[in-house]
Amino acid sequence: LNAAEKDGGRLTFGMFLDPAANVAWVNRLSAINGSDQHFAQTSTGGNPTIVRPFFDVFSINPPGENGYIVGYRDENNVLIAEGDIEVDSSSEYLFAESYLKTMMHDDGCLRVDLISGYQFTSIRTDLTISSFDTRFPQGPIDTFLQDFFKARNEFHGGVFGFQLEKRRGRFTANALVKAGFGAT
Repeated sequence: LNAAEKDGGRLTFGMFLDPAANVAWVNRLSAINGSDQHFAQTSTGGNPTIVRPFFDVFSINPPGENGYIVGYRDENNVLIAEGDIEVDSSSEYLFAESYLKTMMHDDGCLRVDLISGYQFTSIRTDLTISSFDTRFPQGPIDTFLQDFFKARNEFHGGVFGFQLEKRRGRFTANALVKAGFGAT
């Protein structure tokens, strides 16, 4: 799930604030489209076997991993359950920063800039797992289960770092090293 390619992009723009190009204001924005993913599987007559994993905290044995059977036929070919499962997922990512870039050193071959400013990151993910099954040994008994998971994380903070630019003839190599300090 969520293995498909996603649309996204990055935009960087800025301007020098002085005629000597010693101080610049830079803005960067990155985003990945919040694409949706869907998976569905049906078990007819217990084929294929479908089991929903979960962590069982109410087990008589020590709590641990367990599985809820949605579709299954046992080793004696007795139908235990048949049903459907659906999984829906969506996610999105957004990053923005604005910083000042101040020249610390420039000898014509190597330029070193100090970076300081503000940074924002937002990551959002939603997951829904739904299953409907019919149990047969004592039944039929119909069961519908649905789980929702939402994760949100936002970071606001300062950014500090360095940008290095090495020039040799018509070739240029750049390195950007920075760290964000703040709270989520």
